[in-house]
Amino acid sequence: MNSSKIAALMLMNLLLMGTSLGGYDITAEVGAENLTQSQFESISSPSAWLSAEVQTGAPTTTLSDAGTEQAVYTDQAPSADQLTGPQPTDLAEFSPDYIYYQGSYLGWDTFSTLIQDSFAGLWIERAMGWSWYASLPLGGWARELIYVPTYDPIDLYEIYPGGYVKLYSLMPVAPGYYYLWFYADIPGRHKSVFYIGDQQSNMLVVDVYQVSPPQPQPTPKERCESNPQCSWSNGHCYCRGLRPPTPKEKCESNPECDWFNGHCYCRGLIPEDPEKTQCESNPQCSWSNGHCYCRGLNPEDPEKTQCESNPQCSWSNGHCYCRGLNPPEPEPMPGPEPMPEPSPSPQEQCEDNPSCHWSGGRCLCTGLGSEGGSESLGLQ
Repeated sequence: MNSSKIAALMLMNLLLMGTSLGGYDITAEVGAENLTQSQFESISSPSAWLSAEVQTGAPTTTLSDAGTEQAVYTDQAPSADQLTGPQPTDLAEFSPDYIYYQGSYLGWDTFSTLIQDSFAGLWIERAMGWSWYASLPLGGWARELIYVPTYDPIDLYEIYPGGYVKLYSLMPVAPGYYYLWFYADIPGRHKSVFYIGDQQSNMLVVDVYQVSPPQPQPTPKERCESNPQCSWSNGHCYCRGLRPPTPKEKCESNPECDWFNGHCYCRGLIPEDPEKTQCESNPQCSWSNGHCYCRGLNPEDPEKTQCESNPQCSWSNGHCYCRGLNPPEPEPMPGPEPMPEPSPSPQEQCEDNPSCHWSGGRCLCTGLGSEGGSESLGLQ
């Protein structure tokens, strides 16, 4: 950068000191200038900026939501003393876990050994470390880390989503790490790069997305008045035609019912007995006198079922009869001793003998005497 340009920039700083400056919103000791497209292209070609944008790892299209690479941000504006230009920071004491460099996230110790003292760097703070790309909600504030390799004026360029370019001219600072506050003032993709001495920094890309504010919920009064059938009075909503019907109104709305003496009487609408309903739903059954009678569907007697499952058996009158399988007849119990036959009477004994006859209470027999006369047997 030649001496005439430096002088012009320093003069511009004095003229614009104290103004509010767009996305970086730096308020003191800073000059800001809007550049035309041709002025900007005279500094760096569009192809060079496109190549620098690819190296940031940013997606090819601008994010419209937070995505997965959101910056660490706050909704509260920083204090005025933090908006006066680059703010010193001691990364040796508060080093980040990871920092993006040449397409990779490196641990701080590894990065410190690789970086050259002449490297001009620009990063934005994210949860995992410092990156060349992040998303940020509209109205958010995020910290950007800047490494200044030489004591020279700093020209910081920001390409806005609309295509116009703003130049922020910062006063020289001692070499080292500093941070700036970035303010998400316009939705879309913001691209930043700075020049110091003869060095150009890497590009930093920030996608600013717009958060839709939550829709306010209507108050009870507003909900009430949105209904043409309702009106709001004394903290309550009164609606015409939306009152629950009284039992009488509900009864009379049924053509089968009449309201009488505080009760609803309906013709044919007596609630069905569920047992009766279940019975009549079976074509084999009929309901009579509070009982369900079914044809051929009575539960089987398990003993009868078991009997009839045996082809040698049949069921009759509550008993199972089986052929050849009945148990043996039990032995008969001994009966009483028979009474002895009575002895024959003398008359019977007499008459049983053909040679005798009974007469006068005596048995008279012939041919038994020595003289052939009758002889008495002495049977009386």
